[in-house]
Amino acid sequence: MIRTILLHVLAALTLLTIGFAAPVPALAQDTARGQQVYQEYCAACHAPENIMVSSPKLNNTAQWSLRLEPGLDHVIGRAMTGFGAMPAKGLCEDCSVDDIEAAIRYMAAPALETSDN
Repeated sequence: MIRTILLHVLAALTLLTIGFAAPVPALAQDTARGQQVYQEYCAACHAPENIMVSSPKLNNTAQWSLRLEPGLDHVIGRAMTGFGAMPAKGLCEDCSVDDIEAAIRYMAAPALETSDN
């Protein structure tokens, strides 16, 4: 009886471990892709030291929180089509929606951690 219970508990723990472990590589991959897109296409305007452009800066919670008020999908949509001085996809013609989302998530990480997005 105890052995059966222990086997069931072990099976459940194994399933939970697999379920929680699977997204980690994808998250790391998304973060790496977001950083790559940021460095290649976004940093020119979104770097913290760039004070000549009014774009929200990397990791600036206050600036990104304002942009994210309508929701992450809204921000992604604007980045895809262009908005104000920002050209569509930040001139990354080969970027997919997932690439743009990864870059936004990378730049806005602190604001996203404190929001509902």
